Amino acid sequence: MLSQQLEKIVGPRSLGQFAAHLDRQTVGRGCGGDGVDAAGRLRRPDTSHLAVGEVGGDCFGLARATVVEGTFEVIEVPTASIEGRGVADEMKSHRSGSVGRLCGADQGRADSVLMGFFDRNRKALEQAGIDPARLPPGQYHTDRFPVLHVGSPMIYADDLSDWDLRIFGLVEEEITLDFAALTALEVVDVVTDIHCVTKWSKFDTAWTGVRLRDLYAMAGVAPAATHVVMHGEHGYSANLPLEHTMGDNILVTWAYDGLPLEVEHGFPVRTLVPHLYFWKSVKWLRGIELVDQDQPGFWEQNGYHMLGEPFAEQRFWGD
Repeated sequence: MLSQQLEKIVGPRSLGQFAAHLDRQTVGRGCGGDGVDAAGRLRRPDTSHLAVGEVGGDCFGLARATVVEGTFEVIEVPTASIEGRGVADEMKSHRSGSVGRLCGADQGRADSVLMGFFDRNRKALEQAGIDPARLPPGQYHTDRFPVLHVGSPMIYADDLSDWDLRIFGLVEEEITLDFAALTALEVVDVVTDIHCVTKWSKFDTAWTGVRLRDLYAMAGVAPAATHVVMHGEHGYSANLPLEHTMGDNILVTWAYDGLPLEVEHGFPVRTLVPHLYFWKSVKWLRGIELVDQDQPGFWEQNGYHMLGEPFAEQRFWGD
């Protein structure tokens, strides 16, 4: 059966356990904590649909079924389906071709197929004159930019009058910036590699935005602040140590490759934290909260690593 074969491939625990676990998260704990609404107020997230995506999948490895180049697409998993049928059947309805072919092999054959793919990918980098050391362990290089996320893409007013960014928490002065005010700050361009926990990496990506540390300087960081929680739409959040957000290439960004962000990549604004797995770079950013302790975000509550360094393969709890 598909579900039995998928269990062997996608992770250490069964999909049934995952479904029950995710059901507990969505119903019992609000699927990752509070978010920030358009008025800057904390609110409960919308859990009517979940998507396995850029933020990484789940602690049971569901997203591992999408690692092979050419299979990426947004997978939205309705909560009712998780409760009733399980994730495997829902994935089959969305992606019957690629998952079905992979699940038709036994565990050893699946491992061999994946390892062969990764090895060929690294050799292709060498042949192209690219240092394969840029690729973290367990990753493969792609020129594409897979679109994977939690929740449906946000659509704002044409003039972005319904969007703003709030910097709050342990700060000397809480500030709120509209898009014009944000983009009027000192602008920097960054070219960097990015790495998704679902195993793809993309090199030399070009971004435009403002450094996070410059926003901190505007608000004034209180001495007690040690961590940051980035709040997106749909109640999504990601936690970061404050020190990991102070670098030259850590941005609040609104442009990719010289053009405004596409909606599915976080328009109008997202964060860029390229030295960590890309679920830490929050789409549809609405709030930056300074806190005095590490507070797990959406995927961290669901089994993903609290830090997420790609070269240390910090994917899941305990890595």
